[in-house]
Amino acid sequence: MLCVAQREDLAPELIREEVARGRMIIPANIHHRSLEPMCIGVASKCKINANIGNSSTTRISMKNFAKLQYAVK
Repeated sequence: MLCVAQREDLAPELIREEVARGRMIIPANIHHRSLEPMCIGVASKCKINANIGNSSTTRISMKNFAKLQYAVK
């Protein structure tokens, strides 16, 4: 938590609270040996986005609308 807090310029308590509330995640892959802790969430620098829109190969489908709704949630 301390490493993530330092990277994000946030208090470690805020990181713990946001993770506990489900508003922040700290992704990690145990197979990545040089992992640098970071977080994704409302209070962090990193946010989640979803690529929704036109494609030259496919039409906009209900999957895109579902992805949009999930991203907003």
